[in-house]
Amino acid sequence: EAGRPRKEAVELRSTGARLDDELRELEGIHRRQDEENVLLRRDKVLLVDHVTELQKEMDSKDDEIGRLNGELSQVKGRVAEMTSKARLQKNLEAVKWDEFERMARQSNRFQHKGVGNL
Repeated sequence: EAGRPRKEAVELRSTGARLDDELRELEGIHRRQDEENVLLRRDKVLLVDHVTELQKEMDSKDDEIGRLNGELSQVKGRVAEMTSKARLQKNLEAVKWDEFERMARQSNRFQHKGVGNL
């Protein structure tokens, strides 16, 4: 039994050394996780800034789409108006040609009647 306290002391030193090693390993793991957390927080800030910039860009594009849709609507309105005017002009020209042809026929009839009476 005299060796027992010595054996316990050796076991305690061995256990203490093993615990010191585990503690250093855990401290290393903790330090690496802290470093990783700092990097992740920095990346998060950068990503939030990037998302904010992209949102501003999307808002700007939405505004541009709205403006272009308004312009497109105006152009469509002008095209419809010009199409209507062109159709009206074509109809007026057709009426004028019909009137011209009617007058030409009447003139021909008068000429034929006039020639026959001489």
